[in-house]
Amino acid sequence: MELGGGGRRRGLVETSTRVLDRLAVGAGHTVLVQGAAGGVGTVAVQMAAARGATVIGTASEHNHDLLRSLGAEPTTYGPGLPERVRALAPGGVDAVFDCAGGALPDLIAVAGDPARVVTIAPDFTAAALGVHLSHTAPVDEPEALGSADPMALHGLRIAVGLAAEGRLRVPVAAAFPLAEAAAAHELSETRHARGKIVLVN
Repeated sequence: MELGGGGRRRGLVETSTRVLDRLAVGAGHTVLVQGAAGGVGTVAVQMAAARGATVIGTASEHNHDLLRSLGAEPTTYGPGLPERVRALAPGGVDAVFDCAGGALPDLIAVAGDPARVVTIAPDFTAAALGVHLSHTAPVDEPEALGSADPMALHGLRIAVGLAAEGRLRVPVAAAFPLAEAAAAHELSETRHARGKIVLVN
């Protein structure tokens, strides 16, 4: 859920830009976004497409139309993912952006190299598998700087331009007044909301 929404949207854009930059996603590349119907995933799909990349996104089948509307070729997650992606991208995948976690061996198989996979999910197997876990360091935790990625704040300017052109939107599943926070939380717990759940004061 997001309160008001502005700060959370900035976080979605910064995270998407940071990972796409690290993966050097650009024109002519093919990128797989795992968990593409979530908050970061929907923004990452659009920002990768705006860079000229071909985007494949994993999501539940009921979210496939959403992914198509954002510029991704959808497929389901779960067993058989490498084979499904290979059918959609016979020439291979250049990069994998993992927003969901729990499937790193399959994602490495898709990419062909763990160095071409970046995750933002708290997957404790990432380091052992050679996959980079992208995060930024909180200002009050300088000891975390060593493993942190630099914040990609330049993505905010890019996002404003894309939004003005109608090429970037953050899907909103529902908006609730603050007094109905319990109902908003209940919808969030279903994990089937198509887009962000917004609390407004």
